[in-house]
Amino acid sequence: MVITVIEFLPIAIILSPLLGWGVLTLLRPYLSRMSAAIIANATVGFSAICVALSIKTVVGNHPLHVALYDWISIPGFSLSFGLSLDRLSLLMAAMVTGVGFLVHLYSIGYMAKDPQSNRYFGYLNLFVFFMLVLVMSDNMVGTFIGWEGVGLCSYLLIGFWNTNQSYLKAATKAFVMNRIGDVGFVIAMATILLHFGTLNYHEILHQIPYIQLSTTTLFVIGSALVLAISGKSAQFPLYTWLPDAMAGPTPVSALIHAATMVTSGVYLVNRMHGLFDLSQPTLQLLLMVGILTTLIGGVTAIFQTDLKKILAYSTVSQLGFMVIALGLGCYQVALFHMLTHAFFKALLFLSAGNVLHGLAGEQDIRKMGGLRKMLPVTTVLMGIGAITIIGLPPLSGFFSKEAIFAAALNQSPFAFGALLIGSSLTVFYMARMIYFVFFGTYRGNVTHPHEGSLSMQLSLVTLAALSVMGGLFGTVFHLPEAPHPEYLLPAITLAIIAVFGIAGVLWARAQSLKEIVEDRLFFGLDALYDRVVVDPYLFTSRIVINTFDRWLNQSVMGIGQMTRLIGELAIRLQTGNVGTYVVLMLLAIIGLFLKVVIR
Repeated sequence: MVITVIEFLPIAIILSPLLGWGVLTLLRPYLSRMSAAIIANATVGFSAICVALSIKTVVGNHPLHVALYDWISIPGFSLSFGLSLDRLSLLMAAMVTGVGFLVHLYSIGYMAKDPQSNRYFGYLNLFVFFMLVLVMSDNMVGTFIGWEGVGLCSYLLIGFWNTNQSYLKAATKAFVMNRIGDVGFVIAMATILLHFGTLNYHEILHQIPYIQLSTTTLFVIGSALVLAISGKSAQFPLYTWLPDAMAGPTPVSALIHAATMVTSGVYLVNRMHGLFDLSQPTLQLLLMVGILTTLIGGVTAIFQTDLKKILAYSTVSQLGFMVIALGLGCYQVALFHMLTHAFFKALLFLSAGNVLHGLAGEQDIRKMGGLRKMLPVTTVLMGIGAITIIGLPPLSGFFSKEAIFAAALNQSPFAFGALLIGSSLTVFYMARMIYFVFFGTYRGNVTHPHEGSLSMQLSLVTLAALSVMGGLFGTVFHLPEAPHPEYLLPAITLAIIAVFGIAGVLWARAQSLKEIVEDRLFFGLDALYDRVVVDPYLFTSRIVINTFDRWLNQSVMGIGQMTRLIGELAIRLQTGNVGTYVVLMLLAIIGLFLKVVIR
């Protein structure tokens, strides 16, 4: 089979970061920090260029499909490992490689003094590779490999500073919580294979009009996928791993939260939209999960004092916005908000990285304040990210949020009300955060906070430009019509920004004057999991260890000791002395004779 240059592009897109990971892993001890950074950036940048070269062909309704090899071939079932670059996977690949490259570029300055930066860049390359496998595979098994791969890489990156036990616990928590969700993915694959006889996306969607599936079967598939999405995209009730994922370096947080792992659920629902359209109960389940996640994430963000955790719970809430759009059946709207969110959330996280970098790692916003004078560039850039996420027109967040509002207003007043509350909370906690960090008086201990390096600032400026102009991408999506009158939603948005923005600033101003006290957990879902799941599991484990396991070990040891004693006795009997053997034989004959006589 001859592969043309244009058909080779999907292969080049995924292989480039994999090659970078291989080089950085094998040659890690021999590469300087700058050499490793250049290799990592070059490989991801090359992938981004290949994605750009694919745009004209794919957008022109000529998807690129490459079947690499026959993976599984048994009677009644076959599966080829292939890559597919259609409009959906092109969008995802562009977001992953584009934002991923900017995160790599930012990391040059951020990790410049870290002695393990070579290992860090290797993990970043591997993360991008698995994410590209996830979104470009033409079948569910390939997607699942990427799905598991990004889970592994998140574990490696969240626990990157592995001398800190709390970071290791956070990494383990993320890994375990995602495995719970992955059970749903496996159940969905098994059910789809049973009824469709294939796991290829194109073949599944092609068969949907011709296969009669019961309501129960559709709900089993849909709810299993919702469970998978809850784990990977941090939805209720499996979202608790995402705030703890802040343990890793800040660029990792930007990569996970903005453009890769947590967007997997939005991609998967869009890829399987044909099945979701047939199951209204599944869409209702998605809608309720999204509403709960939006509200819980927003309320919890209000009470956080860790800068990165505020942004983490913000991500949880914004992902809830996307899932609400999915539950309304507006898949394109969710994609649009996912894209704009990638821009402004990466900007916010990397700006937070600038703050942490300038304050020697300090993350408590109560120990900041007045940084607008010391970090003027970061103040402007983080401010752009903040006004974008709250939906101030005409920035990108305004257009994507208004599209979700319009869809909810047309279909579900309940969802619309939840979105209004979620948006109000967003404005409140962002205003509170910005005031605590950049206004008031400086309350920190670092004498001279400083701006980030050139590579860090270049990444931030690019993301700020995308956050401002990202609304232009709305033309490539099928968005719902704005309700009449057209000024209704913008007026509501501006009113929310004015009221809750002022309230957030006033509350932050009052709180900043108080003495710092120990944080209190507002939502105790983690504590509930500890009580209901973790503690009973550990209790049962101790019982098993102290009873059954110990008894089993003692039994095995006893059998071993008995065998050894028998062996030692047998060795003593096997003397090699003929006289001894004759005496033993006579004793045996006497014993047999006595047995017969006694009978």
